[in-house]
Amino acid sequence: MSPSSISNELTYGNRAIAHGAIDAELEFYSAYPMTPASTLLTEIIQAKSVPYLQAEDEIAVMNAALGASFTGARSMVGTSGGGFALMTEALSFAAQAEFPIVAVLSQRAGPSTGTPTYHEQGDMLYAVRPTFGDTDNVVMIPSSMEE
Repeated sequence: MSPSSISNELTYGNRAIAHGAIDAELEFYSAYPMTPASTLLTEIIQAKSVPYLQAEDEIAVMNAALGASFTGARSMVGTSGGGFALMTEALSFAAQAEFPIVAVLSQRAGPSTGTPTYHEQGDMLYAVRPTFGDTDNVVMIPSSMEE
């Protein structure tokens, strides 16, 4: 699916991210189904063009992507809240070893466990500094479909 073919139809953020990654020649995707990131995995599977792994937990997800990145594959993972917290040790190693990995952190509307009382930006703040040491991370936080 090319970017032009997605622009004239009704879509949603995870679909745009998945197909943007595919168009950017994504070579490996791994995920443990965790809402609201689950549809990223669905879109990757339905595209039938990217090898993927639905692993047993988020630690395995990040380590699989780390292994794929080590071989030179363009790797991406998808998760939300608590799943991202479980990935950070391997993400720290990836940064120290200079293995690039894209991690999509699909934010829920409140604390990482849901929306009990009010909306907050805790996941975004955590995404800025998830690793050990002085590693700089590229964090993109789109607020519209165009972004």
